Amino acid sequence: MMNRKEFQQYLQETIKDFLPESYADAKITFNEVIKNNDTHLTGISIARPGEHVVPNIYIENFWNDYQNGKNIDEIVGDIADMRIEYDTPGIGPEVTQKLMNYDVVKESLQIRLCDTQENQERLSNLVHTEHSDFSATYHVNLQETEEGTASMAVTQDLLKTWGVSVDQLHQDALAADMNRNPMFCDMGSMMESMMFGAEPKNLLDGNPDQGAGMGMYCLTNGVKIDGAGLILQGNIMQQIGEIVGGDFYILPSSCHEVIVVPEAVDIELKELSAMVQQINRTEVSREDCLSDHVQHYDRKEAVMENAEKRASRLEKEKAETKVAKKSIHERLGEKKQQSAAKKAEKAVNKAVKKDKGQEL
Repeated sequence: MMNRKEFQQYLQETIKDFLPESYADAKITFNEVIKNNDTHLTGISIARPGEHVVPNIYIENFWNDYQNGKNIDEIVGDIADMRIEYDTPGIGPEVTQKLMNYDVVKESLQIRLCDTQENQERLSNLVHTEHSDFSATYHVNLQETEEGTASMAVTQDLLKTWGVSVDQLHQDALAADMNRNPMFCDMGSMMESMMFGAEPKNLLDGNPDQGAGMGMYCLTNGVKIDGAGLILQGNIMQQIGEIVGGDFYILPSSCHEVIVVPEAVDIELKELSAMVQQINRTEVSREDCLSDHVQHYDRKEAVMENAEKRASRLEKEKAETKVAKKSIHERLGEKKQQSAAKKAEKAVNKAVKKDKGQEL
């Protein structure tokens, strides 16, 4: 059995045998890419002359297949098939010119969320903005299908080329995300959709019975890929507050969707936090994991914040208010005592003067 280095070398030497003749002069390289949660992946890129934007096909799963006994030539064939599938008219040599024109690409922008603390290395070269425990990164989607998205992250250099501000980028990305069919569904409807293929009822469409549910809900986009960024849409968050009838918790279940739990539901915060952590450890890959930190959305203030920090802050404010009230009572008590002491002193002085008068 080959080691990892030999495996990559075999891919590089044989991949053209499985590709059409048009790839005869293609350049084959391996690239290390930093993905979500600072996960390092190795991608193979196959670029024909004149192609400047080509997909990175990550080889980790193929390497695992090989270690589990899959025939190496079958694996090379699978990688070749994947490269051919990406060879669509939408991603050709002309895409480089399009990427340089901000007015052309701004409608293809997308916001993706990640945990700020878990992505320090990755964020160092990406344009990003911070929102509670999350950072929003910005991407140009070159191709979007239900199977996946071919995209390019917006770097500081690319932003400088465009000549736009971070705020303008953020606003345009928010607008573009609203064209990706935001969906807010109760979990029952979402599960039925996953099992039977029926389209779940989108509560954002303003159904008359939209406030009936009191359980858990899911917020994502139409293709259910990288939909967690929708929590930055102020109008959607306010609409969700109307649907669930008040404030709510946001469970960052993955970078593709979030789970919404109304505050009125009788589930303690520590249980919600434990649920998110368990799902992240057992059900979600590290690359798809969003965060362990449950968020709280205040409908009245239109503010999202870390739910545990909020609970601690409210507890501290409650304790400070209690101390302040106690202090007021103590000061009033001291004044009463001082007043009583003065009255007693006056009474004693008056009595002494009276006694002296009798003696005289």
